[in-house]
Amino acid sequence: MLLTLTRWLFVASLLSRFGAAVFLRVVISDISPGIERRCRRVAESSIVVAHSAGFVWLLVEAGAMAETATLAETLAALPTVLLGTWFGNVLLAQAIALAGTGTALALFPRRRRAASRNRFLRLPMCERLREGA
Repeated sequence: MLLTLTRWLFVASLLSRFGAAVFLRVVISDISPGIERRCRRVAESSIVVAHSAGFVWLLVEAGAMAETATLAETLAALPTVLLGTWFGNVLLAQAIALAGTGTALALFPRRRRAASRNRFLRLPMCERLREGA
């Protein structure tokens, strides 16, 4: 049960982080600063939850793979599981990618464009909506 919960929490927060990052980079242009601030807060919260859930998932999996009985034995098995198994390698790569997106989002904030330059808003349907038709 704990394994399923931590895996679900990790994947959900990873997808939330990715969605917030895409929204902040691609979609947002003429949206209020309040919505942008909330979206950034979701992205920051998601990265913290993803790293925490990923670490707990690693602990649970390491304990199962190494067949340990105590937390000390599980912690001793972590380097072997993290660097010596496919699961550990993939989880480590995901953690690095997650940290990289957080760093990129923090270092390179999105510059606002005028609404008329946004590709989505130039679609004919959106033009009619902006004109009130």
